[in-house]
Amino acid sequence: MKLYAVLSINFLLSLSILFLPKVVLFPIIKLYANLRLHTLEKSCKVKKDKQKYNLFAIQSVDLTCN
Repeated sequence: MKLYAVLSINFLLSLSILFLPKVVLFPIIKLYANLRLHTLEKSCKVKKDKQKYNLFAIQSVDLTCN
């Protein structure tokens, strides 16, 4: 069911590019991109292990200069 929802949203967004003006379309695309990034972060976030190349890994960084 989720797959059909995502496919239909992507299809409707691609169709709306032809008909909607930029003033309306850009906020919709920005909202959709933020929503997809949030779901990607939620599914890929690592809480335990250190992963050097994982963008969503929680890293503790010491920024003090000695």
